[in-house]
Amino acid sequence: RQAMMRVATWNMRRRRANWDVLPISGLDIVLLQEACPPPPSLAGHIEFQKLEPRRGSSTWGTAIWSRWPLRGLSGSTCHPGAAVVAEIQAPGGPVTAYSLYALFEHIEFSTKSKDYAVTTLHRLLSDLTGHLEEPARQARNVLGGDFNCNPKWDLKSKHPTNRLLIDRVEAYGLTSVLPIDAHRQIPTHRKSQIDYLFIGTAFSVDAANVDTDGPTQGLSDHHPVVAQLTLARDGPC
Repeated sequence: RQAMMRVATWNMRRRRANWDVLPISGLDIVLLQEACPPPPSLAGHIEFQKLEPRRGSSTWGTAIWSRWPLRGLSGSTCHPGAAVVAEIQAPGGPVTAYSLYALFEHIEFSTKSKDYAVTTLHRLLSDLTGHLEEPARQARNVLGGDFNCNPKWDLKSKHPTNRLLIDRVEAYGLTSVLPIDAHRQIPTHRKSQIDYLFIGTAFSVDAANVDTDGPTQGLSDHHPVVAQLTLARDGPC
């Protein structure tokens, strides 16, 4: 037996009105970044956490919305509000969803400085390892977000910094719903793919795309990554 669902990850660009599109989007689970606090009408179907104030935000944060009921799980202790985790009561059985927002970190070198997002993402993954490697969850994990990284940037730096981050995500038994290729891009923000969606082994991908003309068109500077998935009801859980 199988269950089908449409899953997406989307940076909302801190626009409160963007919540209105979710119930009519045809999506079942959406991993959200740069999200304003949700309206009360979404209670029971939303898990939202504000970013820590020292990051310059006292209002917006990271979220997960689901058409089905959900309950929040522990997130990141290193970067509160940058990672939201929820267990969703999907028709095919429980699904654990992870929404990640890659905060930039300014690093000073002896001769220059640089902003990195992979540093905070590695910390988020470390904080979430207990969930990601939990045998009862691993095959039914759905993870995505605004990573602010791209393997094509390694071609210029000559260091595999971004590719190693993607490799680490995949090491948790997760597979990207779209190809990740340093030379061939499927842009989600300007000319780069910086938003990603990964799934566990209990899912198969029926279709996946970067949605440039759906219901979210023009609502953000990011295009959502959307996947039509099939979940084996009697598969690993």
